Order: sequence, then C-alpha cells, then structure tokens
Amino acid sequence: MARKHEEEPRDFIDTAEDEEVQDEYEDSHSGEPAHMTHQEHAKKRLQKREQKQAKRVINEDSEFLGDKTVWAIFAVALVVLFNGFLLVNLASSLIGAGEGIISQMGAVASGTSAGGILDGKTTVGPALIAITGKPAALSGYKTSVVQMETISEIASKPKTGDRVQDAINMLIPTGTPFYGAEAGVSFDDPINSLNTWGKHERTIKLTPELQERWEKIVGSFTCDFCCGSPQNPTIINRCGCSHAASWRGIAKWMLNKYGDKYTDAQIIGEMTRWKALFYPGPMVKRAIEEGAL
Repeated sequence: MARKHEEEPRDFIDTAEDEEVQDEYEDSHSGEPAHMTHQEHAKKRLQKREQKQAKRVINEDSEFLGDKTVWAIFAVALVVLFNGFLLVNLASSLIGAGEGIISQMGAVASGTSAGGILDGKTTVGPALIAITGKPAALSGYKTSVVQMETISEIASKPKTGDRVQDAINMLIPTGTPFYGAEAGVSFDDPINSLNTWGKHERTIKLTPELQERWEKIVGSFTCDFCCGSPQNPTIINRCGCSHAASWRGIAKWMLNKYGDKYTDAQIIGEMTRWKALFYPGPMVKRAIEEGAL
C-alpha cells in the first residue's frame, strides 16, 4: 500500500514559540552536509534566531519611529493652527475698541517711516498686524515693526555713521528710568530687573477697571524671539517664559502707579523698550530689516 503523501508544513508565525521548530525544519531542508555535528547545527540555529531577532527589533523600531514622526508633525500642526486661531480671535476682540489700543497704536504706526530717527521718548518694535493694521514688511510675518511712544526717556547720542551702531544707540536703553528706584529696576541691570518685574506681576492687585485694561494690554503684546517667532508669535498672556512674566509685570506696575496718566499704547511702548533691552540683537536686526531705523 502506498504511503500517504506527507502534509506540507504550515506557514510558521514569526514568534519565539515557533522559532525553534521553524529552525529545525529549515535545517532539515537546507541541504546542509549530513556530517554536520549536533553542536554545529545548534550553533547555526542560534545564529539564525539572533538574525531574526535583530530584524524584528529594526522593523519594530522603524514602525515606532514612523508613528512617532507622524504624531510629532500632527502635534506641531495643531499648535500652529491653535496659535492662528488665537490671533484671529484677538483681532476680532480688538475691532471696535474706539479710543483703545487699536486707535492709539494705529496713530503711532502711521508715523513710522523707513530710516526713521527716534527721539528720546519713542522706540520701535514688533506689533501684531491685527492691532496696527500695518501690512507685514516681510512675507509670512504676523507682526510688523512700528514706532511707539514710550513712558521713559533716554538721552540721544550723536550719529556715528555706522548704521548698526546708530540703531543700537537709538533702540537699546541705558541708565535708570525716572521710575527705576521706586520699581527697583534699571536698564543697566537687565537680569535683576527682569526678575523684579516678574515679582510685581505676582504681587500687585489691580482694581477691576485697571485689571480690564491690563488684560487688553497683555492680550496684545507678543513674545517674538523666545517662545514664539515673527511668523508665529506667542501672546504673552499665554506664555510661560520669564520675559513674558516681566512684561506682564511692567504693565501691571505702570497701571497701578500711573494708570491715570499714561495710555495703554504708551505702556506697550515702555514694554517694547524693555523688550529691546532683553533682546538687543534680534530687535536691532528686525528694525533694520524692516527699514524702521
């Protein structure tokens, strides 16, 4: 009687449980010399298992990294879209502000000209296009550099003929402003001043009316070089860096001490003066690029 044809072996699943059986089957059909010893067969099976394990790890890592990359791109896209949504909402909330920040900042911005010369009580810096209405000078930017009236006054310095040095002299404040002793700050001590302004934010309590003004100010001032960028600025009321805390502190201190004397736009101008002190290089570069100095 003819022997029944043996059933073809099943397709093995690549798991640890089946690997040894798989290897034994492959060895018996691999055409290896019959005189191979048991130790040689065992060594060969071990090498095959190690190779399979290495391939599996590589494949799993590739899949993991691929998934990780997709999620990272997705997360970045969400952040960009969210910030864009916030900027749109900000623009909508500021429209119709009457004599508020829009009209104040718009009036100042309209006086900005290329290669401008600043007096002691003006500065230049980035402001949201949604506030100023001034078109972006550089493609993709959501802020434009405008001229702003400040609270403090700095001494004018003679022209040197060097455009960069002249921009530094006009933009970067030195000395101590008139409010410096009372506030505990100085332009000559930016690090300690930054921390002091941050403390003022945490300790000063405003009246409901001043609190409303403060919220408008910090809801329209941007962090451009640390937690944000000109293409995607971060509003400082949603920023956790120490620079943002200091700017919020400046606004709160100025409103508490001089809320009846200075406008919101002037307070923003003073915050911008301190921004130039905290970021001298980027602020000077930006002002020159956009022809504001």
